[in-house]
Amino acid sequence: MPGEGEAVPASAVALEVAPLLSVVIPTFRRPAMLREALRSVLANGFSAGSLEVVVSDDDPQESARAVVESAAGDVAILSPERSRLTEAAVTASPAQVPLPPAPVLRYVSHAAAKAQAARAAEEGTARLSPSAPSVAEAYETYGGKAPIVLPPGHPAPNWDFGARQARGEFLFKLDDDDVIVPGFLARCVAFLQANPTASCVYTAHVIADTATGARYELVDTTFFGPPARGGHGFPAAGSEAAATLVPGAAYAVAVLCNEGGYPVNHKTIGMCRTEAARRIDFYALAAEDFANSAALGLVGDVGYIPHPLYEYRMHGANAMTTDLFRVWRFSSHALDGLDRLEAGLRHPQLGPRWRAVVGRCREALPLFYLFRAFRDQSRAAAWELWGRLRTAGAFGGGAGRAAEWKGWCLLIAGTLTPGPVRQAAFEIYRRSGALRSAIARGLGMR
Repeated sequence: MPGEGEAVPASAVALEVAPLLSVVIPTFRRPAMLREALRSVLANGFSAGSLEVVVSDDDPQESARAVVESAAGDVAILSPERSRLTEAAVTASPAQVPLPPAPVLRYVSHAAAKAQAARAAEEGTARLSPSAPSVAEAYETYGGKAPIVLPPGHPAPNWDFGARQARGEFLFKLDDDDVIVPGFLARCVAFLQANPTASCVYTAHVIADTATGARYELVDTTFFGPPARGGHGFPAAGSEAAATLVPGAAYAVAVLCNEGGYPVNHKTIGMCRTEAARRIDFYALAAEDFANSAALGLVGDVGYIPHPLYEYRMHGANAMTTDLFRVWRFSSHALDGLDRLEAGLRHPQLGPRWRAVVGRCREALPLFYLFRAFRDQSRAAAWELWGRLRTAGAFGGGAGRAAEWKGWCLLIAGTLTPGPVRQAAFEIYRRSGALRSAIARGLGMR
């Protein structure tokens, strides 16, 4: 048995047949939430012989290790000794990782990989193997272009590291604070198997507020609906009732620009083909869920199952409910990555428009989060966010100055109007893309 951190030669253990599905759970110091997320995967009813679960830990103290080993013991799948063996093996190329028989649960340490990469950089030695490409806050140069430098604390390097460990044909990233409903994995895999043009598939979802106990379902009946209802969907193959596919190009533009309506699928809950994720370089460029979701639209159709099979949990530590400035910064860097996507990935229907689409999203982004501050927080929070956005240069350039004037108008309107009016205005904006498309089709412009 090799020691901790010691690489295992490829010939030391027979290579196992790759699983059908890899579920990756990136985590950082949330053991209680991780335990629930992991339990929801292991109890999801998917064939264990076809499933691997990779927990990627960003904590130098390895707080997730005990959770993984406890779960492994509970289901009698993997002993702690085997867990250490698989962790030691991740320095090999993912296609050559030697694993013990019937691997199901694997623990990998992104924190240890970062530390090892930092030591290698100081010593001037080679970087880590391709299975661990993301180090610190900077990604290595992609396609001869400048590296994308991420703000401190960005979770995407851990997402990327975990995703690159996947050996399955299909890949699903589950945030450590969310859970999936029984049947999610099998139904999504069956959808992708029945629809070979799809790069990914999403489901309807439940939003659960852990503070108040409130729960409500979100099912998209417009964007993913049929053209007769102003949507883009066409019936998907397979036995999944009411499931649809939409063209990837239309989906990508809608996610970034609300053109043709806005899809209300939660962008973090998509299962994709691992090869599609590899084509967009996992999370190395599209370093936010919305950007990754749009990028997957460039390489295939996008599926939707209108049944709530995923539970997204709102809680105090959730950045989307607290620091909107931080979310804006992360989103802006993800747009930098979309700008650098390899030209060959760009959908033929988009072509040279892609840069313009990303630019429109960049212009609208600060306004969107400003409106979110009014809608979800308070007038004082919106004014504070406005000041931070201006200081950070969110409105630079010609288009940015136009967006700044729109921001002033939004501030005045948001300050003077009551909450229900602001909520109605947000709903009108969300539906405006679909309305524009319907009018254009009616006039024969599309």
